[in-house]
Amino acid sequence: MRTNLFILLSTVIFAVSVVFLGVSVHKGLSEFRLSDRYVTVKGLAERSARADVAIWPMPIVATANDLAAAQTSIDQSTAKAIAFLKGKGFEDGEIKIQKTEVTDLLAQAYRSNETTQLRYIIRQSLAVETPKIDAVIAAQSAIGELFKQGVVIETTPTKYVYNGLNAIKPEMIAEATKNAREGAEQFAHDSKATLSGIKTASQGQFQILPADSEFQYDEAQSPNKKIRVVTTVEYYLTPSGR
Repeated sequence: MRTNLFILLSTVIFAVSVVFLGVSVHKGLSEFRLSDRYVTVKGLAERSARADVAIWPMPIVATANDLAAAQTSIDQSTAKAIAFLKGKGFEDGEIKIQKTEVTDLLAQAYRSNETTQLRYIIRQSLAVETPKIDAVIAAQSAIGELFKQGVVIETTPTKYVYNGLNAIKPEMIAEATKNAREGAEQFAHDSKATLSGIKTASQGQFQILPADSEFQYDEAQSPNKKIRVVTTVEYYLTPSGR
C-alpha cells in the first residue's frame, strides 16, 4: 500500500514537472521570437548654413631682370592691393602680409634657355581672412580694377569655413531621431504591430556639403553649406493584441 502511494505521488510530481517545463519552454520560445522581431529605420536632418569665415589668398607676382627693380615692383603692387582691399571695406587686421619668395631663374640647374625670360620672380603672399563673406565675393568680382593698375595676382581658390556646427548638433540629432521614430511607427502601424523599445541606435557623422552647384566637388569653395546627419535606430516590434 505504501509502495503504491509512493508510485502515485512520483507520477503526479513528474506530470506537473513536465507541464511546468512545457510552459517555460513555450514562454522562452515566445520571448526569443519577440526579440528577433524588429525594424531598422534611418532619420535624416538637414540645415542650410552660410560660411562664417573666408580665407582669400592673393599671391602677388612681379618680375624683372634686376632684383631691386623686382622688389620695387612688388612693393608697389602690394600697396595697390592693400588700398584696393581697404576700399572694399576690409580692415588692417583682416589683411595678412605673409612670406615673400624670390626665384632667380639663372640659379636653377635646369633653367630654360629662353632669352626672353626675366631673371627674377618675386611672389608676395597676401591674404584676407574675414567674416565678411559678401564683401569678399563683391571684391573678387571687382578684381579687374587691380589688373588695370598692372598688379599681377595668381589665381588661388578662396576657402569658406563654417564654424557653427557644435551649436546646431543637439537640435539636428533630436530631429533626426524624431524622424527615425516616425518612420518606425508608420512601419509598425502598417505591420499591425507596436514599438516596444530600442534594440540599437547609432549616429552617423555630420557632413558639411556644398550648397552651390558650381562647387559641388569642393565644399571649401562654396560660401553656402548644407549640413546633414543621419541616425540609424532598430526598434523591437510587438504584434498588436499581445
